[in-house]
Amino acid sequence: MGLNPLAHPSLYACLGLPLVGIGSFLLSVAEVRSRHLVWQKLFGEQGDGSQFARSVTSAAGWFLIIIPHVLLLLDSLNRLQNFKIPAMPF
Repeated sequence: MGLNPLAHPSLYACLGLPLVGIGSFLLSVAEVRSRHLVWQKLFGEQGDGSQFARSVTSAAGWFLIIIPHVLLLLDSLNRLQNFKIPAMPF
C-alpha cells in the first residue's frame, strides 16, 4: 500500500492539512500581543486578549495540530499490525 496519499486516499489525510492550518492560525493569534483586529472581532475584547482567551485559543490550536498526527500514527500502527508478508515461492 505504501505511503502514497493520492493512490490510497483516506479521510484523515484529506482533513489533516486544513486542520493543521487552522491550528497554526490559532496558535499565531494566541501569541499576538498588540491590539489586533482578530481579538476585537472574534472575542469582543479591546484587542489585548485576556489570559484565559489566549490559553483556550492556544489549547485549541495545539489540539487541531496534534489530532491529524495521532490519526496518522494509529493508522500506521494498524497497517503494521495487519501486515502479512507474502509467502516465498519455493
